[in-house]
Amino acid sequence: MKDVISEARGHNKPLFLMSVLFLGACFCAVVVLGKDWLEFSPMEAVHVVVPPNIEHEQNYGNPVPTPSANVAFSVARTDPLGPFPNDTTMQWNFMYANAGGAFDMDTGVFTAPVGGTYYFSWNGQKRSNTNDMALYLEINGAGQAGIYEDNWNGGGGIFTPTLNPGNAQSDMVVHLYPGDRVHLRLNDEAYPYSTSFGKYTGFTGFLLFSDA
Repeated sequence: MKDVISEARGHNKPLFLMSVLFLGACFCAVVVLGKDWLEFSPMEAVHVVVPPNIEHEQNYGNPVPTPSANVAFSVARTDPLGPFPNDTTMQWNFMYANAGGAFDMDTGVFTAPVGGTYYFSWNGQKRSNTNDMALYLEINGAGQAGIYEDNWNGGGGIFTPTLNPGNAQSDMVVHLYPGDRVHLRLNDEAYPYSTSFGKYTGFTGFLLFSDA
């Protein structure tokens, strides 16, 4: 009887070994496939979707220019100034804004912090029976443009100033380099009128776009 059982076991040994090898191969396949599935699983991979640059596309591929500095100022007088016997730099005693800090209230001078295209506007009022009003914009000491108001009567060929208010205003667009200095020149004997309420005489400027 023992011989029969031993013989039966001997005949089944190759089949048993093949079964073991087959199960081992299946286990390895599961491990390998499982590893690949984990590596490429959408739950493990994080995909960041970057939204399109709409401004870039609308500008047909050209970079969108941005100013390298925010520059803007606006100042005024709260009382009349002058007259003086000689030309002098207009002085200001009220500030609306000074973005970028490029306007110096102590000197009345704006210094361009960056090269670019700037806009300037200035206005004044004449209200004197003896003096006119004249303010000229200067860049690095060179006159560019000005405003003038005398408001004189000319009846009978005799010209006499009046107390009636007369206003003048001008503006300009100009290119400046870094360090260029801009101010208003008050002409000799000129008398710009202003009040704390009306602020009839003022000076404004800001950067339109920089060179960068």
